[in-house]
Amino acid sequence: MVTDEFLTLACLEYTDQDCSERYAQAQTILDRQPEHIEPDIYTAAIIGDTDTVRHLLKQDPLLIGQKGGPRNWDPLLYLCYGRVISPRASHNTLETAKVLLAAGADPNTNFTYPYGSIFTAVTGALGEGERGPINQPPHQYNFELAKLLLDAGATPNDGQALYNRMFYESDETIKLLLAYGLNAQHKINWDLDSQYVTLDFLLGHAVKENFQSRVALLLEHGANPDSMDYYSQKSHYENAVAENNLQIATLLKQYSQTRQQDRSELLGNK
Repeated sequence: MVTDEFLTLACLEYTDQDCSERYAQAQTILDRQPEHIEPDIYTAAIIGDTDTVRHLLKQDPLLIGQKGGPRNWDPLLYLCYGRVISPRASHNTLETAKVLLAAGADPNTNFTYPYGSIFTAVTGALGEGERGPINQPPHQYNFELAKLLLDAGATPNDGQALYNRMFYESDETIKLLLAYGLNAQHKINWDLDSQYVTLDFLLGHAVKENFQSRVALLLEHGANPDSMDYYSQKSHYENAVAENNLQIATLLKQYSQTRQQDRSELLGNK
């Protein structure tokens, strides 16, 4: 069935199947065979056919949260993970997302894999990941769409989005989520039994990659310089020295000393 094939090819799924060729195949179907794509709530969402989405929701408001299609996702997830662009000027996925959210779509909608990672609408909007931005590109309206979701109540502690975006030196994603409330009390959300802090996880990667501005940003927002790296279980300072990232090592030491002084003063005032 062309519709199922289109929806399968058009979306990021965060497996080893993610590649630019798949999205190109979906784009070809949309460009050359649009009449073969069934105009349901999922296809309308992914191509930004706002009028059709409004019409379908007026007929059946429960479609807003109904899971379906080949991925068994709700309409907002298809929209956020879609990587095709409709050639029709009247189609706009950002406007369609506004309609879906206004109709009651859950801004925290997500899907999971058995290993525990939570792939939210925000994760889909921002894209990227281990396979790189060519194979796992951001959505056409990536930050605009993410802000729309966050304004609607999406959690800023989006561990998977932060992980996917941590491989390159830009701090834009971290700054965005910090602005919406990400803080040093938030724990990683892919392991419900863990007490490991999200900012400390990001700090560990930034230290090893010598991302100096990111290390400074995370420390300024409460990341613990004395916490252990999530993977190696070595101190961040030890990893910085091992990687010869001496400026970062110095910064970690400064923040550690300040943290100890603050703790001593607090105890002294009791």
